[in-house]
Amino acid sequence: MGTNNYFVDTARNYLDYFSNIEWLNPDRSESVTPLSIFDSPLNGMFGITPRGYSGEDGVISYKGTQANAKRGTPRRKQGLFDLLVQPTGDKGEGRYRTPKTKKAKKATHRDLFADLLRHSTEENCLDVWAGENPIHVGESDEEREALVSMFMMMLEQEINWGEMDWQKRTNFWPGTYAASPAVCRPRDMIMGFARQSFRLGADRFEDGLKYWMFSYGRPPTTSDFSSRDDGCGSWGEYILVNPPEARLFTELSDISETARVMDNGIELEFAEEAEKHPDNPGYRTQ
Repeated sequence: MGTNNYFVDTARNYLDYFSNIEWLNPDRSESVTPLSIFDSPLNGMFGITPRGYSGEDGVISYKGTQANAKRGTPRRKQGLFDLLVQPTGDKGEGRYRTPKTKKAKKATHRDLFADLLRHSTEENCLDVWAGENPIHVGESDEEREALVSMFMMMLEQEINWGEMDWQKRTNFWPGTYAASPAVCRPRDMIMGFARQSFRLGADRFEDGLKYWMFSYGRPPTTSDFSSRDDGCGSWGEYILVNPPEARLFTELSDISETARVMDNGIELEFAEEAEKHPDNPGYRTQ
């Protein structure tokens, strides 16, 4: 099922890249060069950077935010392959910029959805979600940059979220929770919210998307399944409270049978690599 799936191909390239970094070498710079996904004539290199870990005086420190379980004990290798998405380009002013200072920044969900509404189509987004190369799908450099940004965010979900020893649990892995769809992929989360944004349109998606993560009065940035006002606090409740919006996620498998990344045999390669590295220190000390 992994044939011609650009997510699987890129995940394997990322694993090769990760395995060649000497994480415990004290002479290694803290700065790791990004793995390039797209060298755009507009804004330069779009890429991903492994967060990895470091060790000083025998103490291991995982660097990525995914390593933190927040509640309970992290899985044994949780966060090992965490990566930083850099979808802003490395030259010029950058694709995504802060509202006030206009400095280049990493994209939020809100940035991404606005970008896709401006430069792409739901059909092209679905083609990328299904495993096509975003550089080939895009019909202009503007659209290619937007689709590559979406692709990298989806790849992060495929690597960091699921039922593997290095992943956090997600609603979009069969059997994880009672409400998890019978057929799904971690990247369905972004695709479902992107579809909802296209249905709402550029003028309405910021106010109408269900939902944005509560941000204490600041502008919304991250899509989420919770709403205090609607009495919705989980994906399971979201399905009951918002059936039309929920179908934009659950019907994805009717559109394509595209597979999860960690369900193609490549998960065995990741697991083999994981055993070469120290455990998450939070797991070890429990």
